[in-house]
Amino acid sequence: MIGTRRLASRWLPWLLALPATAWGTDYDITPSDDLWGTMQALVAGDTVTVHAGVYTRPGFFEVTWAGTESAPIVVRAAAGDRPVLSGDASQNMINLQGSYYVLSGFEIDGGSHGLRVAQSDHGTIEDMIIHATGDVGLSMNRPGHDYGDMTVRRNEIYDTSGAGECMYLGCNDSMCRVHNSLIAANYCHDTGGTQGDGIELKRGSYANVIRDNVVIRTNYPGILVYGADGMGANLVEGNFVHTVADNGIQVAAEAVVRNNIVMFAGGSALASQPHQGVDPNYLSILHNTLYNPGGSCFRGSAWNIGAGLVLANNALYCEGGTALLFPDGPGVAVVTANVVAGAAPAAGTQAARTALLDLLDAAAWNLYPTADSPLVDSGDVTQSATRDFNGTPRDDGLPDPGAYEWTGVPNPGWIPVEDFREGSTTGADAGVSPDAGAGSDAAVDAVSPDGATDTDAGRDDGPDPATGGDLGCGCHLAASPRAPGALVWLVAWAIGRRRTPLLRCPAPP
Repeated sequence: MIGTRRLASRWLPWLLALPATAWGTDYDITPSDDLWGTMQALVAGDTVTVHAGVYTRPGFFEVTWAGTESAPIVVRAAAGDRPVLSGDASQNMINLQGSYYVLSGFEIDGGSHGLRVAQSDHGTIEDMIIHATGDVGLSMNRPGHDYGDMTVRRNEIYDTSGAGECMYLGCNDSMCRVHNSLIAANYCHDTGGTQGDGIELKRGSYANVIRDNVVIRTNYPGILVYGADGMGANLVEGNFVHTVADNGIQVAAEAVVRNNIVMFAGGSALASQPHQGVDPNYLSILHNTLYNPGGSCFRGSAWNIGAGLVLANNALYCEGGTALLFPDGPGVAVVTANVVAGAAPAAGTQAARTALLDLLDAAAWNLYPTADSPLVDSGDVTQSATRDFNGTPRDDGLPDPGAYEWTGVPNPGWIPVEDFREGSTTGADAGVSPDAGAGSDAAVDAVSPDGATDTDAGRDDGPDPATGGDLGCGCHLAASPRAPGALVWLVAWAIGRRRTPLLRCPAPP
């Protein structure tokens, strides 16, 4: 046993120095257990796996999940299960704040806000279904709070009431900010209430990526972006918006809006206008396909007074309506290579034929160009994104206006439907920089008035719940109870275990 004593002597100080939370506890919850009490007691490194059933909120419910990068807190549905969190509209279903946490795989049925997030960083909210709320579906809008490096992905939100936003991100007048965060591959539809926006990003929120979302049947704009207060441009790309009672996408300033598809809007398919104290400035609108027959495709108000404005390489199909309008004139904006069907100024535009001739099947939501479409090879290479809506490179030196780059075959990508968007898009999955996909650093940075570079807003800093949230050595015991620190290692050595270790963790350095 001399070897064992030497090992114990060598490792004991290191083991005793580890915090108790480094090991974490794995909780396995069924409807007979106290899920709500368990969630309130979590510490760094804990994982909660919740099985199918209905879990009724006990009243006001608020939690702080203080995970760490190496020991995140993970609360997730069991594989193949969809546990339901239920409650009336008198209280938010969950008030959540903290750092390095994951909430994944639940259905939220009811609540005032389905999920209200307070001060948070490096949190991940994914694969949720949120509906039947008395107000907004998901919010990050507490005044004075900061939301950094958040990931909100693959969530379905519908049937909202009250103000009724699908997502309310940030605060009026920059009173709170969401920044360096990813809002990706969500499905917002059938919002209600007095407003019912889709994804709303408030003034002062900056360096965010809003990518690959599907937004259908909203009362207010499907995607609404204000200004970034000079902190860093937001990126809106690869989204599909359909049947909106207001503007499809509305953006004021400091953003790149590219490779989006909008169909049928009661206002304009895409509008840029002053909003809550923000005038259009430092805004690039590139390679979008807008289809709104009899209505308005793009309307740029107050563009005559703005700086850094670009409208280029867009496909604007509004036959019988207005394809392009600057009510106050374009000022010094760069307007080039926009293909238009409908009323439009001559400068910066090229004539389309008709949607029937130029697009594969608009009635089936397939707006991919036909082989002889005037969209093919007619773009301005100086204002081109590097990839299209499908992630296809625009690398032939002759970019195609609109969201698609024609490749000589039928549409090779996802054809929109009322559901989540399938597949990786705009050349990037959810875990990469926004500029690894369509466009380039220069395209995003050019819209920032202070010249600051964007800060990898699309990165995925959240742990992966599919692997139990184990990052680094924030490891878990093979069994559920919390490890009693150094004792586990000492006992293992003492009894001469030489096979599978008790801990799913690399050996200490």
